[in-house]
Amino acid sequence: MEPLSTEQKIIQAASRLFSEKGYAATRLRDISQESDTNLALINYYFRSKENLFKMVIKQKIEQLFGSLNPLLADESIELKEKVTLLVN
Repeated sequence: MEPLSTEQKIIQAASRLFSEKGYAATRLRDISQESDTNLALINYYFRSKENLFKMVIKQKIEQLFGSLNPLLADESIELKEKVTLLVN
């Protein structure tokens, strides 16, 4: 497995902290410490906490749809079963 890029380390740390503490309570300094990067790099990659949050949400949505697409495209599974799998 390849090591994570600095940008991905920041995104993962931000995702964890936003989940644990919420957006308002998470400081960029917390993300810097959690990702073992300096604050200047976070500002370089994302410019603001809001932009970083948007990137975290974007990646989560992409992961969700990435996992849903194969299920929805599988014609061997009936619609009722697909709905059951999605709900559970």
